[in-house]
Order: sequence, then C-alpha cells, then structure tokens
Amino acid sequence: MTERPIDVSEYEGEFLDIAGELVNRAGKNGADQADVFVQWGTDSEVQVRLRDIEAIKQSSSKGLGLRVFKGNKLGFASSTDLSKNSLELLLGRAFQLSDVSGEDNCLGLHDKQSVQQGDLAILDDTCLKTDINDKISFAMEMENAALDYDTRIRNSEGSVYRDSVSGTILINSLGFSNIYYRSMYSMVCQPVAQVSDEKRVNYWYSSATHFSGLEAPREIGETAASRAVRMLGAEKIKTTRIPVVLDPLTASGFIGTIMKCVNGELKYKSQTCYCNSLDECIAGDDITILDDGILEKGLGTSPVDGEGVRSRRKTIVEKGVLKSFLYDTYSS
Repeated sequence: MTERPIDVSEYEGEFLDIAGELVNRAGKNGADQADVFVQWGTDSEVQVRLRDIEAIKQSSSKGLGLRVFKGNKLGFASSTDLSKNSLELLLGRAFQLSDVSGEDNCLGLHDKQSVQQGDLAILDDTCLKTDINDKISFAMEMENAALDYDTRIRNSEGSVYRDSVSGTILINSLGFSNIYYRSMYSMVCQPVAQVSDEKRVNYWYSSATHFSGLEAPREIGETAASRAVRMLGAEKIKTTRIPVVLDPLTASGFIGTIMKCVNGELKYKSQTCYCNSLDECIAGDDITILDDGILEKGLGTSPVDGEGVRSRRKTIVEKGVLKSFLYDTYSS
C-alpha cells in the first residue's frame, strides 16, 4: 500500500482567487472592511495496539471564513464548501448576521500592515513522500518497544503516529495578503503496567514541525513504559510541606495556566486573577516566560496571527514580574 503524494500548493492559485473575490464583493455590497481566512491541507494517522493495526486514516480538508464589518457591526460566516453557489450563500449570510448584530465601536481590522517575515522553517513535506507502510512501522516500533520493556507492561492503550501539511491564506480589504505553509508531526505511546490488581497507565510523546525533530519511536515507547512502571506501588502522602521536583509535563502545565490568565480578552472583561498585576511579581525571580511566535521550527510559530498581524517575540513574565498580556485587535 503506497500513499500518493499530494502537493498542497497546487490549490494556492484557486483559493487565492476565491479569497480576493470575496473581499472585493464584500466591499461592493457595502462592507466598510472585510477579511478572509482560508485553510486547507492533508493529514494521515496510524493507530496500533498490542502489536496489531487498529486504524489507518488519510484525509484532506479545506475551509474558509469571512468577516464583514459594516457600520460598527460584525458578521461572520464559514464553510467547507467552496463552490460558487455556496460562496454566494456565505457572502449573503455574513451580511445578514452583521445586520442583526449589535454595534461596537471597537470592531475593525488591525490598521497596521504586516511585513514579510523571513523563513521560519515550519514546513517539512517529508510525510508527503513517505510510504504509509513506513508510518505503520513507526507506530509499531513504539508499541513493541513499550511492550518489550518490562514484563509488568501487560496491556496498552495504543501507539499513534500522525502527520499533516496545511496551507493558509489571509486577505483583507486594507490590502494585506499572506500565504504560508506549515507541517506537524507527532507520535504518542500509552502502555499499561500491572502487578496483581494494580494497574497504572502513562504515556510519552514527541511532536515537531519537522520529521527529523521527532524522538526515535523506540525511545518514545521505552520512555512511556518506564513512566508507567515507576508508578506501580505509588501511594498518596499526607498533606505536608516538602521540597518537590516536578515532572517536565507537570511543570509545563503551570506555565500553561499562567498563559491562560494573560489572555487579553479576560483582561478587559476583568475575568483573570492578573487584572491588576501588570509590573507586579507573580512568580520567582528565576522565572521568565516568552511568547515567541517567530521561533524557528516552533510548534506555535507562524508569520502572522489569525488577523494578519505580524508574529513577534513578546516577554510575558520577566524574572517573575508580569510584563504584558496577549491581545487580539478587539481586546487591545
């Protein structure tokens, strides 16, 4: 079984024409401003469990979103059907929704035009050239490594290999236009350790924008198995005050919580615990957190955000002090 390579860039011209036409027609129909977001791509997934193949999925997708701003009102409509008739309905629906929405003087596009970023190295089309049998082998190698690691690994919730390549187009009525492509690879293994009636499940994973950035399948499987085995015999301790060494996944969860709390929308709605904490200490002085949208090969890297604003590096926490929130155009 061989996967037919798909060049996602072959649709670029067609989708670029569609997006440009929608923005132009929105202006002719009375919109003060409008923007279009188009995304399409291909992905595959292989699931194995207990040394057997459970599922193989290969799919392609496409979708388009249109925003129209008219008289301080916003209408938004989206569709996965990009046929002429469907786009006609989409345009009409966006205006209908803008007519019934409330007025808001803060609505509108970002008034600063983004400039072209350098190569951020977020595209690797290796998966489009890789035989599906090789992808099965990656998943199977993880599963076998976990099951062979220790006799106490008695079961498994499976091992999964995934990849995807997508294209994104953003166009607005202020003259902004941007096209970029990105890829994503991931592998995860979830073994179950058991002694008598005690069962412990744990996992390990690896994800990257480039295939070469993934950990080796065998390493992922063995790490997942070791994490499951080491939990056997674990007991809950009484409440106490002791030094703690956090697992990397647990530690990253704390950072994730902080990032949710610096959301600009929650800030202007006064719904975050950090509402009045700007320039105040919220963590130890050895903690610095950056939101880096231009990190080369970064999982969250992109040349622009969802509104076409240029991505950049922003300091959120510096030596324990909260320095900034993360805003979109509306919340800012």
